[in-house]
Amino acid sequence: MNELKISVIIPTFKPTKFLFECLNSIEKQTFSKQYYEVIIVLNGPKENYISLVEDYLNNSTIINKKLIYTNQIGVSNARNIGIDNAQGENLCFIDDDDIVSLNYLNGLLKNTGKHGIVISNLKCFKKDLNNLKDDYISIAFEKFKNQRELQKLELRKFLSSSCAKLIPVDVINELRFSSKLKVSEDACFMFSISKNINIAYLADEDVIYYRRVRRASVSRSIKSNREIINDTFLFIKCLLKSILVPEFYKYNFILFFVQIGANIIFMLKKIMRK
Repeated sequence: MNELKISVIIPTFKPTKFLFECLNSIEKQTFSKQYYEVIIVLNGPKENYISLVEDYLNNSTIINKKLIYTNQIGVSNARNIGIDNAQGENLCFIDDDDIVSLNYLNGLLKNTGKHGIVISNLKCFKKDLNNLKDDYISIAFEKFKNQRELQKLELRKFLSSSCAKLIPVDVINELRFSSKLKVSEDACFMFSISKNINIAYLADEDVIYYRRVRRASVSRSIKSNREIINDTFLFIKCLLKSILVPEFYKYNFILFFVQIGANIIFMLKKIMRK
């Protein structure tokens, strides 16, 4: 029987102190350390970043840990490497500048069910956890929190991100993130695995994924209209590729068209704001 219940996958590029804050929140989990592993995938420049991460891991109390390096830049490729090297029964994606509540892993695992994902609450912060904000995922969680179980079509708001979730490996199987997408790669991946999701469970309200809002993230989003339109059609192409498979009938086609419509509306709003 597999002792590792959860594989935590953290892609990182030119890691800063935020990565170590993230790892610190994982190291302090109330969940027994023997039952989870932490996989850090460093992509891009190697030195002296790899030495800094190695030093942290060598001095940490995390029992099961892997540091993998790839010179291929990209969060999708890094996550795919993490998936390929994971040994846990469930996968948990965390971005390197985010933080999780101390009951996060335990709170997710206690809500697992067959062929179902578990969704945590989510809050946004800038500098510290004393000033928290909501985003669209927080609002969706608040709406459904008393329902506890969600059917496939009710998942739409939650499928935009692979974070703030616990995903069984048998839901992912051979499916991977698209390295061709620069934006919406999470949404495409989550839609592609949706054919294997029978149900989704909401964790307790105090099981929280804290998303850091950074000014750098805003600056990277400034693109030309041509780039915005190209990103949208690459996303649509990715969704089409997902359903053009022998098991296409397992996908919810209402969800498919809703995802496309939402992405097109988002594209138009970005263009109109310029």
